Amino acid sequence: MKKTKLNLLIKCILVMVPMWAMIAFIKLYPLAFTGRDSVIIYWNTNFINTHHKEDYKVLIMGDSVAATCFMPEYLSEDTINLSIAGSSMLDGYYTLKHYLKNNAAPTDIFVTYMDYHLQQDNIFWRASSLVGKYTFEDNKEIYDSIMATDADVSESINMDNFWEEAIQYVIGYPGKYMNAIVQAIEEGDRLEANKKLLKKIDLHSGRYCKMVNDIYDIANSNRVGYGEFFVTDLQDLYYTRFVELCAENDIRLHIVKTPSSYYTAYTEKYEKQIREYYAGLLGGYDNMEFVWYRDEYFVEWFWDNAHMNQHGSYQFTQRLKADYPEIFGNYAATPRQMETINADINIENELSYIFKWIDKSNYTVLLYNNLPPDEKINTLYQVYLHYNDQFLMPTDIPNLYYVTGDGAALSGINFAVDDKNINLQVGSDLTSISLASKYDITAVIIDNSNGTIVRTTHANYNFEEGSFHLMD
Repeated sequence: MKKTKLNLLIKCILVMVPMWAMIAFIKLYPLAFTGRDSVIIYWNTNFINTHHKEDYKVLIMGDSVAATCFMPEYLSEDTINLSIAGSSMLDGYYTLKHYLKNNAAPTDIFVTYMDYHLQQDNIFWRASSLVGKYTFEDNKEIYDSIMATDADVSESINMDNFWEEAIQYVIGYPGKYMNAIVQAIEEGDRLEANKKLLKKIDLHSGRYCKMVNDIYDIANSNRVGYGEFFVTDLQDLYYTRFVELCAENDIRLHIVKTPSSYYTAYTEKYEKQIREYYAGLLGGYDNMEFVWYRDEYFVEWFWDNAHMNQHGSYQFTQRLKADYPEIFGNYAATPRQMETINADINIENELSYIFKWIDKSNYTVLLYNNLPPDEKINTLYQVYLHYNDQFLMPTDIPNLYYVTGDGAALSGINFAVDDKNINLQVGSDLTSISLASKYDITAVIIDNSNGTIVRTTHANYNFEEGSFHLMD
């Protein structure tokens, strides 16, 4: 009898071994099968549950609008963007709760959520649960909160099966991940792709969004109007908890409504409701504020009706930095920040913005002028490209000019000229400028702090627009 029981026990263990192995794989190697859209949530979950040696003084939190508008590389090195596209205040509360459990409290938090994510309760629960963001304690609080507010979460959660799903996610039950694992096997390179994406998210200090300079197509879009503002009971409950958590940790809270394009309209009713709501939410707290950047930004600074493109995000970030000098200061970018700015430079499509990206930082831009003799490069630079107090300076090489972001003298570049090219070397990086270029301008952008050539590109002068579009 004892032998029979022992054999049965051994069989049971052997049957369970594959499941335990799968659970271990799911917990230890999530990047091997996680879908691209979940990588940012994985990064976020890992970040908030890790103790960091650096004390981040500023947290950016919110949804895709916050992820887009706030650029840490231009704010400060101790700013981190913990926004996640598609999320709501419910998810934001647990993001902050877990971060504070493992790290020192920041001095300031800037938070932005689209109205849409405050006015519906189809919460981000399943997406965050897939990467193990919520604990059993979190899930109990979420369940009780949904029930207490009678929230309609039917599109995202089946409340009848809530605990069954919650437990499966927390323990890493294989059945929840088989589709992703099968897809990863079929693709064959998901792990490497996810690792590259993680590096990109790290590079941008958590900012993960559509980084483009596309322009909002108003010709084929309807004018956007806002007639009413409200917040659901569930989102209001979590907003209140978020505010209380900030108060308990003496965190200055800045709730920001970011600028809209001039193609957007707000009714008086809407303006009254939104200001009354936040006045009530923040009433009694001296170190908290609601700030509405009521400015109407150019349509050219958006890629859709809510999200800014890189140019708009740059403009807003510079505005924020100017409005809060005591938080962000007015310092040149560090070498670490410049690595991120280099990525911004490499997706830029306007020469004029190159000079904005490098402003006050240790960059050099070389410009080789191939314009007709009657077009004065200095005049064009002053009118269309000039941004800061730095001026275009000639080099010893004919038609080759330079400007530095911080006003320093030209240095650290080795030149060699032959009958066809101007050959340049910075550190181990090499590039060349053709003396017979078919383009009006050849530009070489150099990161002096990191000793690298960031980009070699070309531009033609558009006489009608008065602009230089980068060609490559």
